[in-house]
Amino acid sequence: MIEKQQGGIERVVFWGVAVLLVFAPLAFGSVHVWAYSVVLAGVFGLWGLFLIDRLLPGRSFVWIRTPVDGILVGLFLVIGVQLVPLPLSWLERISPVTAGDKAVLSDILAAAGTGGFTRTCLAYYRHPVIIEGLKLAGYVAMFYLVLQTATSKRRITTLIIVLIAVGIFEALYAVYQVFSHDPRVWWWKSRAGSGRFASGTFVGSNHFAGYMEILIPLIFGFMLAQQRRGRRMLSGLGGARASVQRMISWFAPESARPKMIVLFFAGIVMAVALLMSASRGGILSLGFSMLGVSILLFSKARYRKYGAVCLAFCAAALIYGSHLGIDPTLQKFKRTEAGYFQRMATFKSMIPMLQDYPVLGVGWGNFRYLYPRYVPETYDGVSSSGYSHNDWLEAGTEIGYVGGGLILLGFIVFLYKRILGTISI
Repeated sequence: MIEKQQGGIERVVFWGVAVLLVFAPLAFGSVHVWAYSVVLAGVFGLWGLFLIDRLLPGRSFVWIRTPVDGILVGLFLVIGVQLVPLPLSWLERISPVTAGDKAVLSDILAAAGTGGFTRTCLAYYRHPVIIEGLKLAGYVAMFYLVLQTATSKRRITTLIIVLIAVGIFEALYAVYQVFSHDPRVWWWKSRAGSGRFASGTFVGSNHFAGYMEILIPLIFGFMLAQQRRGRRMLSGLGGARASVQRMISWFAPESARPKMIVLFFAGIVMAVALLMSASRGGILSLGFSMLGVSILLFSKARYRKYGAVCLAFCAAALIYGSHLGIDPTLQKFKRTEAGYFQRMATFKSMIPMLQDYPVLGVGWGNFRYLYPRYVPETYDGVSSSGYSHNDWLEAGTEIGYVGGGLILLGFIVFLYKRILGTISI
């Protein structure tokens, strides 16, 4: 009886993960407070259930280790240090600019009769550090929930199918938006390029493009994973009969090729929707990633046909996209030069900010509050959302060289393990 209850809890956790993977993109990309609050509550609640299940008598808890465990712990330690009240003398050694600003604030408060302070934290504004830290904790918790619960081939396949199904819906919804007279994201009027650009159920086309960037390689990899040798119905056939046999085996019930064909065209739909999003970064990132995958596949003789399939996939997406109409995307790419100089001006103006807060930054999530100090008078480099166009520099300004170095190390370790694993196949 206990075993059945334990198994039931674990199944609830697994299907809870699947529900959150569906809910998060459909709820406007979970950028609104109510949406990401539901996601965070769900993730942490599922972790509570999972721990209860594993801590019951007769159950064992085995932590599935990853190469980035230590790096993630280090990143959370950096964020935690930003919230710890430190003496001003310590703060001056870590971040002289922050210490100077906090000392001025202390003097102002003392002059106003409210009293100064001798201890303060590194972060200029604690609230965004807490909120963004909780979001990061939610992402990491979901990552480990998937690792701990998707422990069988069947469950892994289930999650992949769930993600692909959501991706297909998002792509079809996005294409519908582009051709609609009144494009909307659910009941809200679409703000993505005045409705000319695809955004699916996300509030912005760039967010939608990022989601497609994740799912298209997933669907491509899942498609290739279906490849297996079909069983011969009869042996010893030759000539025309052998050709007929091969054709029948393609669509036999035990053959994986019909599923591969469905996945191939589902991926094409997603790629076309990505093209219609007009996200220059998203389109270029996917193009370079698929090119890199094809190069890796071509490096192994027995996988070269998969490399050809990868290139054919990209070509088919471009052909279908051109047929449906991607003129707004092409027009946006023509304006790349002007956007490039604007973004370069933003990047240059961020470097002094990084130099002023080199060790631990201004505080996780504090970029938007401190960057106006560095904006050139002739150019407002901050977008309406308050974020820059360079995640690496922005992260560096918020958590300094220490935190930024940890993030960079995590990417390097991940890519090294993935590329090494691909080459060793």
